[in-house]
Amino acid sequence: MRIGLFFIVYLYFFHSFSQSETTIHVSFEAQWDGEKLANESQYFGKDSIQISEFRFYVSNLVFEREGTGFMEQESFHLVDIFGQNNFDVNFPPFFKFDTLEFYLGIDSITNVAGVMGGDLDPTKGMYWTWQSGYINLKLEGKSPKSPTSKNEFQYHLGGY
Repeated sequence: MRIGLFFIVYLYFFHSFSQSETTIHVSFEAQWDGEKLANESQYFGKDSIQISEFRFYVSNLVFEREGTGFMEQESFHLVDIFGQNNFDVNFPPFFKFDTLEFYLGIDSITNVAGVMGGDLDPTKGMYWTWQSGYINLKLEGKSPKSPTSKNEFQYHLGGY
């Protein structure tokens, strides 16, 4: 199945009340053929698809400008396109950047480190087992082309 999804990342800047750091609000939006993705909505193209869950990890955020960079420490954010699809990043005041880089998923060292807390807590539904580790991206829904009895599909991507 070919999926015609793409992401838009929004960045909102504001200074915290302490004036000792700058906060950026990072927000993700998924679109299907230019239309914002909505839970359980039907989308058409060469195939029709209905997405019920779309979640993924964003990690190792690096903000850069002209060779100078800031890397967020302990950078693991769970993004739920139909729920909590945003997070805040704090860094030194007046730091300017023109590039944002990040991983989609988590790195292999974190994956084998065992159960963790916060967004990496297994109760968030993004952890297989201690042997398999974390699910980096989870996409679930229905499509008439899915050969299962109820035309449901599940893509759970992870590993090393």
